[in-house]
Amino acid sequence: MYASVDELKSRLLGRFDGIYTAVKGEGDDAAETWPEAEKDLADASSEIDGMLANRYGTPVTAEKALPILNDWTLTLAVEKAYMRSAGDELPKKVIYASTEVRNKLKLAASGDFRLMDVPEISSGAGGISIVSGSDPVFPREKMTGF
Repeated sequence: MYASVDELKSRLLGRFDGIYTAVKGEGDDAAETWPEAEKDLADASSEIDGMLANRYGTPVTAEKALPILNDWTLTLAVEKAYMRSAGDELPKKVIYASTEVRNKLKLAASGDFRLMDVPEISSGAGGISIVSGSDPVFPREKMTGF
């Protein structure tokens, strides 16, 4: 994942606890976890990787690209968080931000937007293929006039 639950908590400010339920692990010193928040972050990361997979190797690990991927992941996870919350409408700012992220992902997938220091997957174009087989039954010389 490109972002953590703590980062999502910071992005959502006071809304986090109203949307997600903490799960306490077993034992006295067990930490709380937020499985639904982790799922939303994983889903957002998967959406990003899915859009980028044809152009870049995923998950992306280039240091210079991680800040923007972190921001995109948090933006998409916030959208998912609001979809979990009560109410029947997403805030306009959330809709706008998630639409912008998806537009940039489309640009990155098409090559019109490049992620810093992330090598592209080779398309394999421009290679040479040697094909061998039996002689053709209808060579060009026999097909004259047809």
